[in-house]
Amino acid sequence: MSEHTGLDNDTNRAHATISELYPDVGRITLFVAIEEADAESEPNYQQIIFTAGTEAIFRLDCSRDDCAGGGFDFTPIVDEMVKNGESRVHGKLACEGTLGAVGDRCGLKAEYRIIVD
Repeated sequence: MSEHTGLDNDTNRAHATISELYPDVGRITLFVAIEEADAESEPNYQQIIFTAGTEAIFRLDCSRDDCAGGGFDFTPIVDEMVKNGESRVHGKLACEGTLGAVGDRCGLKAEYRIIVD
């Protein structure tokens, strides 16, 4: 895999496709399990497939209605994967959003696996 083309700023990236940013990548698959902070709730599993013509934005909004400014941005992870020639990574991200007027941290966690083909 070659390095991405350098369209790093948000203005150019907003409408860039995967094939424009990562010419050697045909598909990116994102598997995500979003878990509530409490142990009682079941994770919300998602599989998202991004193809060459898809916009190169890898962000999921927080599923909590009362979360402000939250979500999960996988874009820097994908950028690093392509730059380093990695085809598979996994890890966890925490929602950085806040809840209610008090501004408590959201607490949702996303366990992810990303595959670059």
